[in-house]
Amino acid sequence: GGGGEWEVIAPDSSFRRRIVLLIDNNFILLPERDRAVAALQGYLDQKFDGSYEWAVVSVGDEVRVLEPFTADKLRVRAALDRIRTMPTFGSRYQMERYVLNDPVRVRNAQRQEAASRSGITDTGSDEPAAEMYRSMRFESKVAIAKTLQAFERTTTAMIQAFRAYANLPGNKGMVWITGGVPMLPEYGA
Repeated sequence: GGGGEWEVIAPDSSFRRRIVLLIDNNFILLPERDRAVAALQGYLDQKFDGSYEWAVVSVGDEVRVLEPFTADKLRVRAALDRIRTMPTFGSRYQMERYVLNDPVRVRNAQRQEAASRSGITDTGSDEPAAEMYRSMRFESKVAIAKTLQAFERTTTAMIQAFRAYANLPGNKGMVWITGGVPMLPEYGA
């Protein structure tokens, strides 16, 4: 008699997939970030079968590991819920447009224009367009510096995650949720 039972074989962890969700709060606005999180939560609810692990990391002014690798859907969902409570900084890296509408500069430009129409050639101040250009260049340099600092935080988080998880068995991947990194900050219309 052979009433032999089948032996359950544990899955080989070297074939397990691991996905890092990197939520980049630096370059995304709140509505877009929350839509992305809602889509991820929808995927978890409808398609995630627990056959691989997720880690959830957020990047903003600092890097936070909200959930290390887990196949527990509720823990991943809770980490995504915590993401929704965090601020986003996408508007921080947009150009400061106040330079274009600064009341002092506008009045100075209006005075210059009125003086030139009345034939006065020496108003004792810089040409408004040149002054505006200098201010815009300065603001552009400030915006570029802020963007580069935030991008460095994001790329450092990616590199640290890859290094930290490199020795774990299995295939690893990263999903980067971002609004896009502004490569050439400039004044738009």
